[in-house]
Amino acid sequence: VNIMINMKNILFFTLYLLILINPIKTYSQKNDDAAIIAGAASLLSIYTAVEQQKEMLELQALNYLLSNHPEYSNFRLKVIGFGQGGQKLSDNSNSYMIPFSLINMDDEKLTSDKKLLFLFISSNWLTDNGIDYSKWRWEIYDAKKWNHLMSEYFETIAYSSILINNDSIDVFTLSKGYVPKSNQIIGYDYLIKFNIVDDKKVPLYYVRNNTKVHISKVNITKEGLTSKIGKSRRKLIYPFLQLEGDDYRVKDFDHLFKIFCNENSLGLFRKDTNDSMLISRVLLRKIHTFINDNQIEDFKD
Repeated sequence: VNIMINMKNILFFTLYLLILINPIKTYSQKNDDAAIIAGAASLLSIYTAVEQQKEMLELQALNYLLSNHPEYSNFRLKVIGFGQGGQKLSDNSNSYMIPFSLINMDDEKLTSDKKLLFLFISSNWLTDNGIDYSKWRWEIYDAKKWNHLMSEYFETIAYSSILINNDSIDVFTLSKGYVPKSNQIIGYDYLIKFNIVDDKKVPLYYVRNNTKVHISKVNITKEGLTSKIGKSRRKLIYPFLQLEGDDYRVKDFDHLFKIFCNENSLGLFRKDTNDSMLISRVLLRKIHTFINDNQIEDFKD
């Protein structure tokens, strides 16, 4: 049975955005216990609202699985995270992507069979008559499909056609004093990333070496992909284009989505509802880590 979400539940997204934009201040003045207590009470009430929202969403996800996927009979289901409802703070749309961890169990034991369950909520999903569930869409991704999405995202934000074969990425390392040879191809043998120093563009050269990293081992940052090579500390192995706020790069993904990049973040455009959403890098990293890291059996809040 579907739950009719009342306005108190809908207000969660607004409350959560407000706490991210305007976090509760810490008061250091003497004799200001009342302010501290009030702040703690507000934080507790928002935490309670978050937990209630998680329970509501997890029940919706459970309803979907029970109605559509009878093969799941022993499993664990949890909201991975909200990010900003699947949005960046600069995204003014009211479309959302909510990810869930879905793990098959053997009685009381978690197995290595992990999936991602996504709830995509499009704009104008709340009407005067209640919820328009036609604007809700559920999708299940395994690691292969998620990594394919990430590959397409990386290629879209890359300086050129990034080299991804069998889910492995060629590593580019920063080379000081590098001068390209006449037979070397930009975007294949080397990349140029510009830093601004004293209002001047200073080129940094990243040179391709013979090392490869599996896509599951990379971390997604604002600057690009980072990874550990051997025993070295995590470092940048492939820089991203530095897109401005009004710059977009678009690529067709599948029958449901186009993907786009804006300010180096992943955007999804739903073809069936003609609206888009941006996914925060924080949420993106949580999803990528969960589905790829075999050491993580469950997502911890």
